[in-house]
Amino acid sequence: MNEIKHFAKVSRCCRIIDTYAEGFDSETNAEFIRFLRYAKRSCTEVQSELYVALDEEYILSNEFKDVYEQARRTRVAVRGFINYLKKYEKRKVANREL
Repeated sequence: MNEIKHFAKVSRCCRIIDTYAEGFDSETNAEFIRFLRYAKRSCTEVQSELYVALDEEYILSNEFKDVYEQARRTRVAVRGFINYLKKYEKRKVANREL
């Protein structure tokens, strides 16, 4: 039963794309960034759960490494997108002041 709870939690964490999509429908970039931050945190949560899965021998070491790296790359990409949107907002504000 513990295994089922673990995989259910990982499954919920992996809904990063759902969070991203929900934020995409936001009215403002600030709100979209908020949802992107949730998605980024979900990547970190997936990585944390991977350690549990490895310790409990639910997954092999090579599976751990592959999925951990995918979550890391996803988190980096989301962070880059957040930074892009922040810079875009700053430029937009600066252009209004001209």
